[in-house]
Amino acid sequence: MSLEDQNISDFINEVKSKLPEWLRTKPDEMDNILFDLKQQIRIKAEQISGNDEPDSNAIKQAIYQIGPANEIVKLYKKRGTPKVYITQELWDLYLRSLLFSLLLVVVINFLTLIFQILFVPWYELLGSFISGSYIGFLIATIVVTGIFVYLSMEGYLPEDFGDLPRYLGIMLQRETKREIKANEVYQEPIKSDARIKLDEAKATVKEEFAEAKEKVREAKEKAKKDFRRIKVSDLIAGTILGTIFGIVLIIQPFYSLHPYFETEFLDWLRIFGLIIFIGGLIDLVRLAIGVNNIIGQKISLFVVAIYNISFFPMILYLINRPDIFPIYLLSGFQITTISPGITMDIYMWVGVAILIILVISIFVNVYKAVRLGEEK
Repeated sequence: MSLEDQNISDFINEVKSKLPEWLRTKPDEMDNILFDLKQQIRIKAEQISGNDEPDSNAIKQAIYQIGPANEIVKLYKKRGTPKVYITQELWDLYLRSLLFSLLLVVVINFLTLIFQILFVPWYELLGSFISGSYIGFLIATIVVTGIFVYLSMEGYLPEDFGDLPRYLGIMLQRETKREIKANEVYQEPIKSDARIKLDEAKATVKEEFAEAKEKVREAKEKAKKDFRRIKVSDLIAGTILGTIFGIVLIIQPFYSLHPYFETEFLDWLRIFGLIIFIGGLIDLVRLAIGVNNIIGQKISLFVVAIYNISFFPMILYLINRPDIFPIYLLSGFQITTISPGITMDIYMWVGVAILIILVISIFVNVYKAVRLGEEK
């Protein structure tokens, strides 16, 4: 490679490394942009040098006139229409996410209220429910707003979060074609030969069977591809749910229920909530790394797999300390401790099942880290 080509290649690679994540998910569009940029550099260099074979100095001057990589990349981070700190295009999705967070907070506080309803005066319940919902929604608003401000600054649009609407459109279109075909068969003249009808029916069945097989094959291929890539929506959901649920367990706003819990169990909940909260922050870091940063996501998946091991001592501790688990709250206060027999068996088997699920999730994360980014 000549020095001139090397200068262009280095500049193109610098621009490519700084392009926003939404553009990296569209390789064809990104390649076209980089190709056009390369052509612009060559044309400008030819104008500067006055010949068709510009030298290294002409290339450098052309790159200087076009501008630094950061300025070029800014053009692709300004896709949306500004609206406060969140773009107009993401505003509806932002409001929906806030609504979902509000519902999540209300559900958590409502479940807490159910446990207290028989033992706490209604006015205390109402005050606790309102204050808990307010604090929870305030935290959720901060987290969700921070995420959407970042997405707006990176130039994301709603269509960058997946192809579900387009996929549903294709499915509806296929179903419509199938209904038209069925109606055409149904409206055939009554006097048509029965054998012809049978042959047509067989052909239709074969066609539908072949189409079904093709759909299954496409679904399997899509599942493999989905497994080998990271979705922005998954990381956003993990961040929101992890941070909100973790903070609720840490601050434990259900104060009137505290007397019914062992102190050790409340401490266990705080530590468990801290682990979940940190897991949500890890998803936030992965979101900042970028879903198409394959190396970064591979490393982060290994980190998640290793981090999930921290749940094991928590579950094992609870299995070995059934005396602190508030089983009496779930049994209508009919028992004060877990008695021997079937209750203990169920308690132990649930704990074992959770441990098995944790092991599977760790292996899945490791396997996904190994296969991430593979095309086949």
